Amino acid sequence: MKSYVIQNFKNDRGELGSVRRISSAEGAERLCELPGTDITLNPEAETGYLCGTVSALTLSDYPAKGSFLVVFRSGAVPTVLTVPVALVMPEDFSVEANTRYEIHVRDGYALAAGWESDAAQEEGSV
Repeated sequence: MKSYVIQNFKNDRGELGSVRRISSAEGAERLCELPGTDITLNPEAETGYLCGTVSALTLSDYPAKGSFLVVFRSGAVPTVLTVPVALVMPEDFSVEANTRYEIHVRDGYALAAGWESDAAQEEGSV
């Protein structure tokens, strides 16, 4: 089983922690690191996607059943996030500059969280 340690993520209680381990225990049977700054993704169920700093992220579709996870960071300019119209995102969700995001999607409904990041401190980390 492969797992990844991601720095400066919030824990399950919403508190900022020093590390967060993402593994198949969280419902992601596969973890994929996605290179590049302009990513188009057709996510598969039970998969986690780890992106670096992206300028544009497009979810072209999503599985009707099951869950997936997308982790990304926006840089000095907010990431342009495009999702299918039918995907239910949190009502007040928006993408800001210099912010890390985690989006969990299950059966067409998304939970999303973002928190300010220090780009200099996180250079090279996911």
